[in-house]
Amino acid sequence: MVVAQPARRRSLAVRGWSAVAGVSLLVAGCGASDPRKYPPHPEEDVTRGIETLEEALHRYAIDLPCQDGLRWFSDENIIGSGGVLYIRLTPSDACLRSLVSNLGGDPAGERRVRDEGTWSLPQIPLNLDWRFPPDHDLGTYKVPQRMGGARNHVTNTHLIVDHTEVPMTVFLVSRSPDS
Repeated sequence: MVVAQPARRRSLAVRGWSAVAGVSLLVAGCGASDPRKYPPHPEEDVTRGIETLEEALHRYAIDLPCQDGLRWFSDENIIGSGGVLYIRLTPSDACLRSLVSNLGGDPAGERRVRDEGTWSLPQIPLNLDWRFPPDHDLGTYKVPQRMGGARNHVTNTHLIVDHTEVPMTVFLVSRSPDS
């Protein structure tokens, strides 16, 4: 029977633990999430979220001209193809005009939410902690329904602008019709 020498045992143990630590770091690095993505709220229904911003933008056919102050969250149905993408930005005026144009809207067509009559803010998940002025004196742009994205589906997009903060805050909510 061959017995390993103590120095040899230590060498094997160090190499073994080094390999475990290396694999752990590799796995942790691969699973690192986007720090701009809102975490899910623990009290809300479990859904299948999109993992990367690029995947979300492609799914909802959105071309972001800038990402200043960007935070985002995707809420996808576990069964079916419905879902909602939530994006919060603090863009410049030029970036906002480009975003509205990219979505097919009129950059000069901002209206006040309070003047829209029956228009209401879309339902927002609790984990986003989005705050709106109490009088809802917000801007909005008419954005047409669009076809596109990974599944070539129709998306409805709300674009809400809060000018009470500096820089302004833009809230984008894009929803597929079956969600």
